[in-house]
Amino acid sequence: MIKKKRKSSSSSGLMIGLAALILVGGGSAFAFFSMPSRNPDAPSNEKIAEGVAFVKELENKSTESVQASFKEERIKAALEEMESEDFNVWAHFGNIVMMGDSRTKEYAHSEFVESRRVMAEDGDTILNITEYLDTLQDLHPDFIIMQYGVNDMENYDVWPTVDIYWDAFKQRIDRVQEVLPDSTIFVQSILPCIEPELSRLACRREIPAWNEALRGYCDEAGIPFIDVTALAEQYDSYYEPDGMHFIASFYPFWAKKLLSEVVTYEN
Repeated sequence: MIKKKRKSSSSSGLMIGLAALILVGGGSAFAFFSMPSRNPDAPSNEKIAEGVAFVKELENKSTESVQASFKEERIKAALEEMESEDFNVWAHFGNIVMMGDSRTKEYAHSEFVESRRVMAEDGDTILNITEYLDTLQDLHPDFIIMQYGVNDMENYDVWPTVDIYWDAFKQRIDRVQEVLPDSTIFVQSILPCIEPELSRLACRREIPAWNEALRGYCDEAGIPFIDVTALAEQYDSYYEPDGMHFIASFYPFWAKKLLSEVVTYEN
């Protein structure tokens, strides 16, 4: 007699196994970042029972349903892990490259992220992006997070409108993607400014309009857009006296926001 094969596919079995691993606490939700679990404690009986029940539920679902359920649980587990007191956000930035201006530069200046993975200098604009192509190729990061705009919008003669600016920005994003087709590129919104910077330069009041336009262009081009406006507003006491830069204490919150967006997008 020939035994009938189980209906569940090998990919379904893999997803179920990974789901059980995360749910019972046997592995970190950030395993796909090639980071080891930081929690050596054995899972509780209650957690094991929860994982077994979840696996049994998945066995009766299609591969597509299993994958969707697993992705949802993996995102949930990762975001919950990020909220733990002992979570070290910097330990998960090993395959991320940050590109931007002076506000991004602080990631390296405060030694949060190794300097070679922070491609940013004071006054940098999107015109500087292609200067880093060789270094990007050497690092070959999984993720590239770009944060430009605050200096760019001052150059009225070069980019008098956000539409013209985006055309130039997109050309450079495409160039990076040509060099690193396997890397995922994220574009951040322009971090808002507060007083006295708002009064120093009138263009700072145009940041919300620029961000709205950039979001639309990114959506149209299929480029993941990370809006950090609400985060900056939530931590408005973390601005430097100039009203544009941030003190070092703001960066762990900013980094968690970026990491959560990467986790959600990749899953």
